Amino acid sequence: MIKFTLTSSMVIGDSLEVNICLKPSDSLIENYIATYKNFENLETAEAEIPAFIAEMTPILFEQFQEMENVAKAIRDRYEL
Repeated sequence: MIKFTLTSSMVIGDSLEVNICLKPSDSLIENYIATYKNFENLETAEAEIPAFIAEMTPILFEQFQEMENVAKAIRDRYEL
């Protein structure tokens, strides 16, 4: 079994607002599901990323497990 984990990436906008994207760490499934959150600045974003990952990991895992566009054999490889 492969552990379902999330990785973050960020984009800093012109107004210094930071958009954080969380998606699966495994390259096999990284393009199937993601979530985004905006933060007012980089300092806040960096401080909040661990909590955002902790909050969203079980939610995205559950959503991933229900995705009909991903083969069940692939979904069954992952655990929380």
